[in-house]
Amino acid sequence: DLVERLLRKSASNRPSMKSLTQHLFFTSVKFDWAAAAQGRLTPPFVPPVRSKMDTHMFDEYPESFGSAKFKLVSVGIVDHIFLLSAAWSPTVNFI
Repeated sequence: DLVERLLRKSASNRPSMKSLTQHLFFTSVKFDWAAAAQGRLTPPFVPPVRSKMDTHMFDEYPESFGSAKFKLVSVGIVDHIFLLSAAWSPTVNFI
């Protein structure tokens, strides 16, 4: 339910920072908000790469989606996610 709430169109309908910090997703792992704000979090998995252009950890997909068994996400949602990620900054004081 967290992602759905974060993607609500109206900012007034999205969760507050206080409710985010108290969400089970973050409290279950004792998320360090101060470290996140300072950009000091260690990622849980760092994929091995051979070079800047190494893509061996990505699956290959056909150029055509003719027989795809999944529904493509609408451009509107993708744009919204992009804008949210572009506005996020690890230097923002969360607490």
